[in-house]
Amino acid sequence: METWSTDEEFGRMFLAGTNPMVIEAVNTPEDLERHLGDSAIKDTDIKDALEGHSFESLVQGGQPRLFVVNHWDLYSLLPEIKENNDPDFEGVQHAGRALLFKRADGHLVPVAIELAHYTPEKPNTPSTVYTRKDGDNIWLLAKLLFMVVDSAVHNLISHWLRTHACAEPYLISTRRQLSPTHPIFRLMMPHFRYTLAINAAARATLIAADAVLEQCFPPGKYIMQLSSKIYKASWRFKNEGLAADLRKRGFLPANGSSKLLLEDYPYAQDGLDIWTAMHEYFTDYVNHYYADDAEVTKDGQLMKWYTDIQTEGHPDAPKSAWIDLKGKASLVDICCTIAWVASAHHAAVNFGQYDYAGWMVTHASMSRKPAPAKNSPEWKALASAAEPDAERQILSYLSLPVETTKVMTTMKILSSHATDEHYLSSEEQQWLPLEDEPEVKEIFEKFTAQIKQAETKIKAR
Repeated sequence: METWSTDEEFGRMFLAGTNPMVIEAVNTPEDLERHLGDSAIKDTDIKDALEGHSFESLVQGGQPRLFVVNHWDLYSLLPEIKENNDPDFEGVQHAGRALLFKRADGHLVPVAIELAHYTPEKPNTPSTVYTRKDGDNIWLLAKLLFMVVDSAVHNLISHWLRTHACAEPYLISTRRQLSPTHPIFRLMMPHFRYTLAINAAARATLIAADAVLEQCFPPGKYIMQLSSKIYKASWRFKNEGLAADLRKRGFLPANGSSKLLLEDYPYAQDGLDIWTAMHEYFTDYVNHYYADDAEVTKDGQLMKWYTDIQTEGHPDAPKSAWIDLKGKASLVDICCTIAWVASAHHAAVNFGQYDYAGWMVTHASMSRKPAPAKNSPEWKALASAAEPDAERQILSYLSLPVETTKVMTTMKILSSHATDEHYLSSEEQQWLPLEDEPEVKEIFEKFTAQIKQAETKIKAR
């Protein structure tokens, strides 16, 4: 509790918090242009925070030191959302990006935050860049308002969209296209336990009209519309597996190496141990049932299953979004990606919610007022305020107590484990033919041993 407002804790949350899969390394000039080409953030304004470096000197490859959490794409979606928005809804949907820097002492800290919001009355309102030089009060408010944006991305995208909405078609196609005796049916079904039941409950109590998300997150009743637009713009199945995701975000080398470019990244470190065990397990399993690539492509049920996922489950996704199923290796990647999203990725964004974000000041769900423009009356009032007036002013930008209580209660419920929870290392298996096929039992026991070894390593860290 003593560290919640520090820059070090802000940075740590994107490596080991509830949403650790949105931070990206800025390690090449192309990365810099992609993330900051249209930004008002300039290195000359934060040179002291960058320990004397310029942007150009930090993007020459090697070990990355510059990072970004970029939720700026929300800005391009806000006009069409807000055009039809509920005029009585009090929330403000910001777009934002946070620039972070790995200091010489190893700590990852924010050095600049850019925020913008859209209103039909002032469609060209410029963004505002905040830095530590603006004073403690303004800087703390900027960090908290950015975390409101990230909280929405966590709940709508990293959690609901990627691990629930996008995963449901995998189960439906598995049930519809694969025989219960098919080896891939047996391999995948343990990862879909309670998927439909949980999604049905979510539709009834969380994302339904006037339910928790609409009441407590901007943009209110258009929250699912925003989620859908982000899905169409950015969701790509081929990037959903951990290794592909880390490589895309610049934390694994492009040459295929599995050596992390950032050492202190718990989500990636722990995740790669689990991903590696899962990938080896799936490889052994697929090799047991398929002698060569031709047997994979000649398996009619299997090909219909994967086609069904694409054309019926995700018809809006472009062809380039998918891994081509052309043999054993690609089948392993496809199955491992699905299993990763449904298990380890979901665990990362779900079960730690209350522990990490239960202190709702740092993960408020709502911005009730726009971020103050530089030197505006609101800016000056907060910049000059002393306690307790500064705290009162900061809290006036964040969720009301009733919204906070609803979200905290929801987080507590979602973070709880079921009484009959099954884990990747659970020896109880309903689907795999462990008693009938000794080779499969041996493959599975090797996998559970690796998962337990990974668990020991993770706890030791």
